[in-house]
Amino acid sequence: MSEGIETRISGRITDFNNSPISNVKLKVLEYKSTSSSWSLYGNFPDFIQDITSSETNANGEYDFTFKTSGKGNIYQIEIQPSPISEQKYSNCCHSERITTIGSPFIFNYNQLIKLYPCDVTINLNNVSNFPFQVYHETTFNPNNNSNDIVSNNQVIRRIYIAKYSPQKLYINRMKSNGIKQVATYTFPASNVETLTIQSITINETDFKDI
Repeated sequence: MSEGIETRISGRITDFNNSPISNVKLKVLEYKSTSSSWSLYGNFPDFIQDITSSETNANGEYDFTFKTSGKGNIYQIEIQPSPISEQKYSNCCHSERITTIGSPFIFNYNQLIKLYPCDVTINLNNVSNFPFQVYHETTFNPNNNSNDIVSNNQVIRRIYIAKYSPQKLYINRMKSNGIKQVATYTFPASNVETLTIQSITINETDFKDI
């Protein structure tokens, strides 16, 4: 493909309920393929480079232009993961092939899960068999040990929860005899998008074998 072909790409990123998500990062990726077709099952193109990136505004909209480099012949727009330090959404990362190089291309997506922060105070009622691993479905933990609980001291853990449905927090442990156990705590649904607060108390009787 020739160098310098301009393509305008625009669209809107929302959650399942059409609520806009701001600061979603989108990236245009360039590939080179020697085949006329490619898929997840074969004919994989070679990745060349990231071309450019943009972010959605407060209305979940984006609009930018990129140019072909002349090095590749396939271009994709991809939704990037939300920053770990402040998760605004999950259920990514979706990518879409840009099929109208040289002409406007529209890419809308409404399958992200909008998240907001929740600080959970975890109280421990004289429990044992540490460490405990804290797990929440839409909270990404890049370090397998960063959410471990290692003593009966009170701790606070920030999770990133979705609206519209109850949320479950799981506390996992392994007993000295090798039996794995989990304690499950459910928080009610909330439509608040600011920081919320929850509190739980972990008792020995909360753990169930799995």
